[in-house]
Amino acid sequence: MRSLRRLKTLGAFSSLSLLIIISGFSHAKEVIQELDVQRLLNAFIEDYIENDTLPETPIAFGLQITSPRDEKWTISIDSTAAEKVTLTEGFPEDPTFFFVTDYPTLKKIHDVEINALTAAGRARMTDKTPLDFGFMPGFQASPDFISSVMLPLGFHFFTRGKPEIIPFGEKYSRFVHGGNAVIFYYEKGLRTSWYQVKKGMKINDNLEDATNPFPSLFIFTKGEGQALVDHKKITVKEGMSIFVQAGMIHQFWTESDSGLEFVLIMFGKDA
Repeated sequence: MRSLRRLKTLGAFSSLSLLIIISGFSHAKEVIQELDVQRLLNAFIEDYIENDTLPETPIAFGLQITSPRDEKWTISIDSTAAEKVTLTEGFPEDPTFFFVTDYPTLKKIHDVEINALTAAGRARMTDKTPLDFGFMPGFQASPDFISSVMLPLGFHFFTRGKPEIIPFGEKYSRFVHGGNAVIFYYEKGLRTSWYQVKKGMKINDNLEDATNPFPSLFIFTKGEGQALVDHKKITVKEGMSIFVQAGMIHQFWTESDSGLEFVLIMFGKDA
């Protein structure tokens, strides 16, 4: 009986020790993540100061890292200050916008495995994305704030180097609008991206997503496929481009094993 009690005690002690060790590892992992998040953000900041034109008006935005450890940071930009861009813990004191992501996505953006706009790409505003955004309570955003301020600033802050290089191809893409997409650049009046359509995929399969309130130019760079444009079915292939007017229905797909690829340029007043 004594031996049995001793075994039970040792078993309980071993379990407790294991829990303590696991807890210690978990805490250490969180500390390592926090330190690496700071390293990554400081790398973005150093590049942004060195290689980009900072906004004339001071601006601050938040960044929330949701997992595996929840963190909140503030990036403050003031081109007239001695320290032009600063990083502080916590969200901004004054209401503003913020980006939301997780640690693995932030690291992928830093390591140029995906760019920030691709990570934020969506067909609808309600879609969940690896890099999302939001507005703090009390912040009043103008109707064109996302396209004129937030997305261009996010592109330049999270894209390092000079010139800013955006790799594209399937390995850098996300599934958006029915195909594999890489977002090149967005600003007010201009949206550019690359799409890969494999056999079985269909761009704008939902007709509710098949029109835009601005014109679009589709430039086909590889493969062959089909398109429905203004209710007319046509064949599209490498070396062609199609101008799609605002409000015109457009869908693209392919039956070819080699797939279809195109560059998309959307532009105009409402883009």
